[in-house]
Amino acid sequence: MKNDHAFFPIFMDLTGRKITVIGAGTIAARRVKVLCDFGADVTVVAEEISDAIRELPVQIKEAHIAVPGMEQIDNDRFDLSTLMERSFLVLAATDNEKVNNYICGMAKHKGIPVNIASDHTKCDFYFPGIVQKDDMVVGVVGTGSNHKRVREIKEKIEEIL
Repeated sequence: MKNDHAFFPIFMDLTGRKITVIGAGTIAARRVKVLCDFGADVTVVAEEISDAIRELPVQIKEAHIAVPGMEQIDNDRFDLSTLMERSFLVLAATDNEKVNNYICGMAKHKGIPVNIASDHTKCDFYFPGIVQKDDMVVGVVGTGSNHKRVREIKEKIEEIL
C-alpha cells in the first residue's frame, strides 16, 4: 500500500554545491555540520551565529531577515534573494515561523528545493538522520511525525555498523 506522505530516498553528491541555511541554532548547527562533512559550500544567514557554526568551514552572513509586514531592519550587507538564486538547496531553521514561511515562499517561487525544520508539511525534502561508517552511508527518515523513532532506528544502525 502506497503512503502518500512518504518521500523517495535519494543520495547525491553535494561536493561544492551551494546550500543556504537560514538560522544558526541547535538544529541548524547539526545540519550545517553534516552538510560540511559531505563537502557542501554552505552559507549561514542569521542574526546571531552560534559558536558551533562559527567553528565550521562556512560563509557567514549576520543579518536580520526582514519579512514584509514586520519591522524592517537594514539588510544592506547582502541580498537574500540573490543568495538564494545561487543555491542548490535552502534550509530554514529559525525560531520564527513568519521568517521560515517567508523563506519557504521565496525558495518555492524560485524553484529551489527547501526544507523547513519546524514544519515538515512545507518541505520539498527531509533532512535524514545520517549514519556514516567507513564506506557506508545510511539515511533514516520518517514521514515527519515520529522523530524519536527515527533517532532510535539510526542508533540501532550505528550499533550494527
